[in-house]
Amino acid sequence: MAAKSARYHIEFLTCVAGMTLLAAAAGAQGAPIFGGLTYDSTTGTGFQSPFLPSFVPGITAGSGIGVGSTTKFNGNTSLGTRAVRLNAFSNNATELGNLGTNASGSTSSIAYALNADGTAVGFANKFNGNTSLGSRAVRWNASGTAATELGNLGTSGTGVSSTAAHAINDAGTIVGYARKYVGGAIQGDRAVRWTASDTVATELGNLGTSASGNTNSRAFALNSSGTAVGYAWKYSDGTYVGERAVRWDASGTAATELDNILGTDINGFASSYAYAVNTDGTAVGYSSKYIDGTYLGTRAVRWAAMGTDATELGNLGTNNAGNTFNEAYAVNTAGTCVGYALKYIDGTSVGSRAVRWDASGTDAIELGNLGTDDSGTTFSRAYAVNSAGTAVGYAEKRSGGANLGNRAVAWGVNGEAIDLNTLLSAADQPLWTLIEARGISDTGWVTGYGTFDPDGAGGLTAYNRVFLIQLPELTGGCNPADLACDNGTPLSIAPGCTNSSAGPNEGDYNAFFAADGFFFQAGLGIAAVGGSCDIACDNGSALSESPGCTNNGVNEGDYNCFFNNLFLPCV
Repeated sequence: MAAKSARYHIEFLTCVAGMTLLAAAAGAQGAPIFGGLTYDSTTGTGFQSPFLPSFVPGITAGSGIGVGSTTKFNGNTSLGTRAVRLNAFSNNATELGNLGTNASGSTSSIAYALNADGTAVGFANKFNGNTSLGSRAVRWNASGTAATELGNLGTSGTGVSSTAAHAINDAGTIVGYARKYVGGAIQGDRAVRWTASDTVATELGNLGTSASGNTNSRAFALNSSGTAVGYAWKYSDGTYVGERAVRWDASGTAATELDNILGTDINGFASSYAYAVNTDGTAVGYSSKYIDGTYLGTRAVRWAAMGTDATELGNLGTNNAGNTFNEAYAVNTAGTCVGYALKYIDGTSVGSRAVRWDASGTDAIELGNLGTDDSGTTFSRAYAVNSAGTAVGYAEKRSGGANLGNRAVAWGVNGEAIDLNTLLSAADQPLWTLIEARGISDTGWVTGYGTFDPDGAGGLTAYNRVFLIQLPELTGGCNPADLACDNGTPLSIAPGCTNSSAGPNEGDYNAFFAADGFFFQAGLGIAAVGGSCDIACDNGSALSESPGCTNNGVNEGDYNCFFNNLFLPCV
């Protein structure tokens, strides 16, 4: 990383381990943004009100391709939700095919996930004439828009069924669920697997059924080797005792119950879900927590790749009764997982925070935010993380305590939050407000949704729209002390500003010792994690070199790290 200036590559982005998002940006021209299908407010026709999965399965971003869903309108009349594909290289958005409509043209389809070659999966409603036959799992090939119906586990006597595909790996294996019918009678939803070579649904195992044969299970995610995770209802001697996280190995169909280490109520009831699984088989999700039969909320959990061992992941405090809620939504190849945790200070809630749990430990690392109210309250969540450790999600934006709404954000390994709106070009900033980011690929492409105003401050009505944007090659400051523009403005506030490539200078010194700099942030305690002066672990090692280290905010470690690097050149 010999230069400070950011280098933006529209065709391909190689993410560098240890990068920090807040230390660079897309440059003066901004990062190009690719919007979904458009809406004309003067005629009430087009597409708006998008939907992207928030965490199950959440893999909506590929290399220059993204998928999502949005509601179709004709003359202000809703025609249902439609799956769409965005393609940055051809600069277009395409409505994906369905399995028929009713007489008025209404139907619904949702794209949940895609793989490396752009094949997408989800579901579409099926119609026979004007009669709905329920939803069907579908696959959309990368080379076209036609929906291929995937098999089910039977139908009602009138042909109604319900299936959906939740995830697809690069081999084309798909998992999801299908409603099971026996003799036309419903026996619950079952996790299923479809192969790339055909459309036959293979029922995956469960954890028991009721006396009548009813149960429920779903597969949410799978890895490159075909290992799938999700949940299944558990029965003990025919009695329902809650949901349990399960794993299905690629070599068979049996459900392996993952350990529940956080207790049950007095009747043996508990809930746990596995939301994601990485290449080596490490799974993450959450479990309900009970102590002596008393419910204390949910806790993020990590399950080992080999075996079924569970590890409770840390939180950001509890209320006075010991209650809190936190969940892990995604895990990358290194075992880093992200999600959210409610935050408590002395038993008092101050909102929720996006958090990261590193593979080497269990501590919840609070990720940076975009401001709080006077009580320290704000809300944020991280939904996805790529192999470089870059996470995306949303954070409330506050200015002077006023809530300006959610903003799409990304976090680098140092935990600082960058508002993705600051990466937009000067031409795009009046048109877009990016609200939430939902997916990120290993090549830095991000999917999400935001508000789009076709003519800026003109007379046309703004509407919500899917977006696809690629993060710039965010090289970080050229060394840890490089935390500000040449004029002393923190890089987190003014990404893309003038910033000398020779090394840290007076601008960095002035920012570190500004009124809202080191001494102010040092008084914030753990709340300073992700701040502009939070550049080091407590032991003085740079965060960019020691991700996952002990970091309790801005303190002597940051002070020492700053002066140890202030007079060094770019590296």
